[in-house]
Amino acid sequence: MTDLTRISVDDVYSAHPFAREILLRLADAGFDAVLIGGVVRDGLQAQLQRQVDFPPCDVDIATAALPEEIRRLFPDRPILGVGEEFGVLVIVAPDGKRYEVASFRVESEYDGRWPAKVDLVRDLATDVQRRDLTINGLAASAEGEIIDLVGGVQDLVAKRIATIGEPSVRFGEDHLRMMRVVALPAVLAERLTQRQPKPFAVMPSRSGISHRRELATNCYVSLRQAELLRGYSC
Repeated sequence: MTDLTRISVDDVYSAHPFAREILLRLADAGFDAVLIGGVVRDGLQAQLQRQVDFPPCDVDIATAALPEEIRRLFPDRPILGVGEEFGVLVIVAPDGKRYEVASFRVESEYDGRWPAKVDLVRDLATDVQRRDLTINGLAASAEGEIIDLVGGVQDLVAKRIATIGEPSVRFGEDHLRMMRVVALPAVLAERLTQRQPKPFAVMPSRSGISHRRELATNCYVSLRQAELLRGYSC
């Protein structure tokens, strides 16, 4: 039976050795720190013997540490504050690889793409509730132990794409999430089930976004016709 309680962090650290250093420095300083998102999702995909690129090119880390606390822990490394107002820093490793390290946070008052308000928090459970899909809300400890607070493992096994929370809310917050839902099955390279994704049906009909909804729908139809969407139902 496939063990879905952990991912192979040996494979992750072999390709991304400084990711381990980041996690250990944060933990040694008393801050919770986890691998988050695609690296965890695809680690489980690999264990399910699905065709994915693992380890991935990018590794994201989320932590209870605030940006200024992260900076103090890495005085020896260049740090890019590309999204520091959102609690996101990019640490440049000795080999030149870049690691996005994000403080746990909650977001609100979206304009359809970006939140106007971001509050940094200290716990992972609060942070994952702002994320888009259950399979993207999976986290893992530095040792590879899976932390699933949103039912993402079950959805991954079932090849099901599900939002964290109400779909109309998630897609209304950030319209780009619709395109991620469209693209994700193609990236995961499996076979589409008969159940059709319907992210566009729940989009609010507000002035100024109708053309974007139409564009997204047309893109979705084109991808379907090209048989690029494979594997995951919604």
